[in-house]
Amino acid sequence: MITQTESHIDKLMSQATLSLARAGQKTFVATATLPNGFEIVVSSSAMDPEKFSYAVGEKICREKIREKLFELEAYSAHSQQLMLDRLQHACNILESIKESSPEYSESIDQSLKYISVALPQEQN
Repeated sequence: MITQTESHIDKLMSQATLSLARAGQKTFVATATLPNGFEIVVSSSAMDPEKFSYAVGEKICREKIREKLFELEAYSAHSQQLMLDRLQHACNILESIKESSPEYSESIDQSLKYISVALPQEQN
């Protein structure tokens, strides 16, 4: 099972390039560019322009970026796990065809070899 941990998110946050800017009178915008080039854009706003705080805006935006990272990484992990499950299922089908039709054994073994490269060792 693929899981995301706090340390993984911390590592992504530390590798991200953050662009911070005030937009208008009471809004703060942050763009986090991740190591792979993907960008996350978030904002925070004060109700009163006189109470706008750069430090507070930055803190809120960093928290929002972190939350989005968790969501994106969870989606990615789920997609990866689904792909691995499907590959494992395909391997199981090929193995059963191999047992019932030995004449296809060589080509099935070659296919299994290529598929096994994508599967973690414990799933092979």
